[in-house]
Amino acid sequence: MSAFKHTCPLCERSVPRLTAHHLIPKCRGGRVTFDICADCHGMIHALFQNKKLERELCTVEALTADPEVRTYLDWISGKPATRRYR
Repeated sequence: MSAFKHTCPLCERSVPRLTAHHLIPKCRGGRVTFDICADCHGMIHALFQNKKLERELCTVEALTADPEVRTYLDWISGKPATRRYR
């Protein structure tokens, strides 16, 4: 059992804290956030430009259905949350 009290809804790992991801990027006027772990948050912004996030990946369902995100989630789900992954 993990000592961490938060669970990332994307990768389903127990993590020390969650970060607020704007479903529509804040720079494009987004206000709705979704709490995810820092690893998943970093992956989303490393893979996609804000324009694609705003137009195509602006819901949790769209994010989790994206093939690149699915590949990442399959990979990271087995990794311990005691360190950061890039």
